[in-house]
Amino acid sequence: MSDATQNDERSQGVSRRGFVAGTGAVLGAAAIGGLGLPAQASAAEAATAASIDNGARVPVLIIGTGYGGSVTALRLAQAGVDVHMVEMGMAWDTPGSDGKIFAHTTKPDGRSFWLRTKTKQPLSNFLGFPIDQDIPKYTGILDAEEFSGITVYQGRGVGGGSLVNGGMAVTPKRENFSSVLPSVDVDEMYNTY
Repeated sequence: MSDATQNDERSQGVSRRGFVAGTGAVLGAAAIGGLGLPAQASAAEAATAASIDNGARVPVLIIGTGYGGSVTALRLAQAGVDVHMVEMGMAWDTPGSDGKIFAHTTKPDGRSFWLRTKTKQPLSNFLGFPIDQDIPKYTGILDAEEFSGITVYQGRGVGGGSLVNGGMAVTPKRENFSSVLPSVDVDEMYNTY
């Protein structure tokens, strides 16, 4: 993110990170309960937001809280537009019975996939042996949809695709970072981002 963008966000009083964090806990319930949330609502305000009535009109309805939806809602809110967001899935912020928020890749459970009873791994076989496993049906974090011979994976929950992309992103070792991206401030990257 550029310094100009950061300064612009600070001057507007709302940042993408703050916006998603401030409304995130309630947005997961929004998909189930049909809540419409003003984009600049604090967490307390978001918790008391009313449902959008059937047939009601809102100035702007953003469907999805992923990269595109959250940035769109942020920019519109900064411009003073009343924005409502809905999300398919929950806020992934509560640990399961194992004390962890997400299931482990090698020990999947209901948290793993959206309304499936069997995992849908990108590689379904290893050395000829199937690796997909039975899981309890649940509104888990990852959805896999089939389209003409390809599988598209999508995050289900507050944050959308960032939920699953974050699980695949590896943080580079600090000592290697400057040799790969010498023009980036290493301290700012690790301390801020």
